[in-house]
Amino acid sequence: MFPLRIMALLSALVPVASAQVDLHAHLVMKPGMGPGLIGDFESPPRSPDWTSRIRTKASRTSLLNPKSPEVIVVSLYGHPWLSRMHLPGRESNVSEALEEEYRQIKAFVDAPGSIWTLARSPREARSALKSGKKVLILSIEGAYGAIRTPADLDRWVDRGLAILTPFHLTEDRFGGVALMKPWAALFNTPVSLFFAWLNHRGTCPGGICRSPVGISELGLELIGALIQKQVWIDFSHANDLTVERLIPLLRERNLPILVTHTASRDSFPAERGLSETLIREIRGKSDGIVGLIPSEEMIRVESAENGCRSGVSTFRKAFDSLRAELGEHRVALGSDANAPLQGLSPPCDAPSEPGYAEYAHIPSLVRYEPKVLEHFLTLWQRVRPDPSGVAPTADAKSLQTQGGIRR
Repeated sequence: MFPLRIMALLSALVPVASAQVDLHAHLVMKPGMGPGLIGDFESPPRSPDWTSRIRTKASRTSLLNPKSPEVIVVSLYGHPWLSRMHLPGRESNVSEALEEEYRQIKAFVDAPGSIWTLARSPREARSALKSGKKVLILSIEGAYGAIRTPADLDRWVDRGLAILTPFHLTEDRFGGVALMKPWAALFNTPVSLFFAWLNHRGTCPGGICRSPVGISELGLELIGALIQKQVWIDFSHANDLTVERLIPLLRERNLPILVTHTASRDSFPAERGLSETLIREIRGKSDGIVGLIPSEEMIRVESAENGCRSGVSTFRKAFDSLRAELGEHRVALGSDANAPLQGLSPPCDAPSEPGYAEYAHIPSLVRYEPKVLEHFLTLWQRVRPDPSGVAPTADAKSLQTQGGIRR
């Protein structure tokens, strides 16, 4: 009994640190969601408990928390339906939302005395960390409305765009998306879901419906332009058809796989979950890194023998399971903070704890592995080797001939 108490005491004295790198966080999302999100960047998080979906989990105060991750990929997003309460199809509304989100992030990092910096390259990130600063890395989720011309891409890369998630919730001119579970797919991608069912006579193979809409020719042009501009392509939301088209392109250029926010298909049985194809590629020829979403809507939470049901405990098991499969240096958090997702219910041995209800609880989810951050920066160096952090420019004609975006 005495040794057990000593071990418990020592365990309590060892601080549970953050994952140190969050691969996908919507820190500023109000402009892109409009009334679909309660709360904003300047106000404290509004989420009252882990079940909350549409109240902010992260804001300015989250970044001021000394236990926040040292590196956060801040993803800008403008929902094509909800942004500024305008009608669907108005891409300019998405663009306006992204501009406002960027303005707020830039004002935050440029404020006097800020410990945060916006890093444009791995070299800048390493230098900032060495000097005691924390690092934000710029990302955009969804190319629709954000990248309409070569000038749009140039402008965002000049601002430091490092990661782009080309596809998101709904099909657009760049291609299809990974289908979610049926109830969500019915809302976001009803036509693709219908044809997925139709193609298999109402029963999708293994219970997982796969989108019949792959990447379009314009989507391939976009991917070519992103590669040329040294922007890391995020495979989150890419469906199986698109993954099969893109993996050979990345292999040819020795580019790593990035899936910033996902879950294993074992715990999230849908095309949106991490496919075995990507797992093999990350573990094999291409290498890569994956971020897991801490949400009960992305993991299958099962009750323990004593009847306790814990999202935090289940998430930790899922995290450890994927680390065992991919290597612990290849698995990080991808919080998807402020997305309309529930958090995690408290652990069974501490039911009075809040679980994961807001960003301040992120450090308690998994223990910090220094090699994760180092691996992320090393992989990013393969995508953006230019030490200046300034990606090459190209005119419209060059982009078009090298696989870029038409005007």
